[in-house]
Formats: sequence, C-alpha cells, structure tokens
Amino acid sequence: TVAAVAAAGAGLSAGAKSEQQTEAVKTLALGVISALLFCAYVYASRGIVPATEWLSCYVIEYSLSIDNLFVFIVIFKYFKVPSEFQPKVLNLGILGAIIFRFIFVYLGAIVLQEFEFLILTFAVILIYASYQGFVKDDDDDDDDD
Repeated sequence: TVAAVAAAGAGLSAGAKSEQQTEAVKTLALGVISALLFCAYVYASRGIVPATEWLSCYVIEYSLSIDNLFVFIVIFKYFKVPSEFQPKVLNLGILGAIIFRFIFVYLGAIVLQEFEFLILTFAVILIYASYQGFVKDDDDDDDDD
C-alpha cells in the first residue's frame, strides 16, 4: 500500500506527465489486486472471520495512507518543494516514518514490559480522552456578539 500511495503521489505531483500518472495508476492497481488476492488466500486457508478482519484493517490502513498523501501535498505546497524533488522527498518521508514506527514500537514494547503499571495508566488516559471526546461540547466558537 505504501508503495502504491507513493506512486500515486508521484503521479499527482504538480506538473506530472501523463505517462507518470499512467504508471502510478498501474502501480496502485497492482497493489490493490495483490491485497485482494492475499485476502482471498486468507479466506481460503483460515475462513471468513480472519479474511474480513484482514480486509477491514487493510481498508483502514489504505484510508490513512491516502490521508497522509494529502498531508504530503499540503507540505510540498507550503515549503514550495519543486516537483522534480517531490518523489524523492516523499520516499524519504515514508522511509523515515517506517524507521521511526519500528523504533517507537520496539521501545514502547520494552517500556511496557519493564513497567507494566503503565498499561493501566495509558488505559486510564485513553478512557478519559474518549470520555472527553464524547462529553465535551463542541462550542469552541463562542460568539458573544
């Protein structure tokens, strides 16, 4: 998915040629078809529930990847990154995100293993944040005119 979104990002960059867009669409289609084939394999080997769970996670991850693509486009425009450098910057950004994700997941697992009480602490924080999200009034626009 990451490769497909990167290819789509390269195709959507400012001044992209039609050939680049065609290649991006092909790469995107290959990624989606590969994912669906893998989902079919999971269905055939493990059943409907694991296949549905996998597909649900894939769709969520894909949606977040597309969301990130638009964030990259906004960042490119804000920092005025020339179109010829955008694919390289995008790939470096994705690589950095992958590396930091591994680092933080690894360090987080170590910290949680050493300090098990943090699991409950984080659970309380998440429950409180969820509660605030549901209860808090969205009346941030106090117009006292």
